[in-house]
Amino acid sequence: MLSYRDISERLEAISPYSAEELVSYSFIIEKELEKLNETLNKTGSNDYSGAALLAAARANYKIALIRRSGNSVTSFAAGDVRISENNSELENAKALLDEVSSECAALADVNGFAFRTV
Repeated sequence: MLSYRDISERLEAISPYSAEELVSYSFIIEKELEKLNETLNKTGSNDYSGAALLAAARANYKIALIRRSGNSVTSFAAGDVRISENNSELENAKALLDEVSSECAALADVNGFAFRTV
């Protein structure tokens, strides 16, 4: 069984957020922990390291989505002042999630497929 600490330590390592920042997102970590422990029990897998990394990557992506949702400005210019949003945090989180999901496909608990765009 995975523990909260297993996931939070990996999340701290792969994300740009400090441990103090991650405390406010503990509900996401707890949900990912619950989902992965359930999957480990169903599949009988003992890949705890891969499962913890997958849960951390999922949590990282969800946190990046939440943090991005508050910033709707993508670009703004007024005279010499320019404000633009950097999407690299979200893009990095998505790329990491895709990579870890493909490596841990057995633990991803995907029952089908879906088109990203039509």
